[in-house]
Amino acid sequence: MIPENMLYFLTEDSIKGHIEYMNTVFSRYMIYEKSIHELKGKTLSQIVKMRLDKSDKEKIVALLKEYYSHKTYFNSFSKNDKPCKEIKRFYSSENDFCYRAVERARVEDGGFLYILKGRKGSPVIAHTRDVPLLYISYTPILALDLCEHAYFADYGYNKDEYIRRAVSRLDISKLFIPESS
Repeated sequence: MIPENMLYFLTEDSIKGHIEYMNTVFSRYMIYEKSIHELKGKTLSQIVKMRLDKSDKEKIVALLKEYYSHKTYFNSFSKNDKPCKEIKRFYSSENDFCYRAVERARVEDGGFLYILKGRKGSPVIAHTRDVPLLYISYTPILALDLCEHAYFADYGYNKDEYIRRAVSRLDISKLFIPESS
């Protein structure tokens, strides 16, 4: 199923390719799960604590982080054009927040730009390398894929245009939804 909210800044072919990539990553993880039965039903933080071959563990954790990052990416956007008034608690405006996210994403090569829920609910803009144990210690609310496979088919070398369009569609209101306990 193709998320219709993504169609605002990516073509359908690009989305299909991205979904295929995400499914390939998960299929690679499933190979590990079938060969290492202890993985079945374990969370990423449980896997990190397991006694496994170091090389296997690094690959397994990397695959799961990549998969979860893509799942977050596909759920990070909205077709809703309503402004997010809550963002003014932390930034001067929604445009200010978006500008900061765009500027942070512009300087990164690959990985993901994450919006995390910080202390007191404030949105924290981070990159993959800033949060090496992501999905173990933090739960990203929004994610933007900065790897070439995410934008090259539609934008070529114009990564800035992809970032601007994608950030403008981030569903910032998700930052202010109370976490379930």
